Amino acid sequence: LEIYKKLFSENHLEYIWALYHLGNIYKDLREYKKAKDLFEKCLIAYEQAYGKDHVETAQIYKNLGHVYLLEGQFDAAKSLILTSLTILQKSNHIDQYTVFEILAELYLQKAVQERNKGNFQSSQLSEQKAYEYLK
Repeated sequence: LEIYKKLFSENHLEYIWALYHLGNIYKDLREYKKAKDLFEKCLIAYEQAYGKDHVETAQIYKNLGHVYLLEGQFDAAKSLILTSLTILQKSNHIDQYTVFEILAELYLQKAVQERNKGNFQSSQLSEQKAYEYLK
């Protein structure tokens, strides 16, 4: 990242690209706050550079949504992930299938949460929804 700082301004897309990949590393390391901060910075830059309906921006929505999911913030996660899916489906982008997997993960986690609360019917509905995304 220090090399990118020397070569590019902090608003340059090459620098933002490096932040995006660093965000993915933090996500994999389960440092969700750091990942979320980086993805949010990337989202602002990508929306300005590419627009809100571009596949590059959709990747940020997807990863930011995944971080929210991993933090257990299902509503925020679902909104971002569905935004990503809509954009990727419009362009028939291959990554829409990754989004389906993340949505299935979201509904499986919701199912577990509902089951732990004793809401078995709601849990079953979430499991069915997860299955539908994996078909």
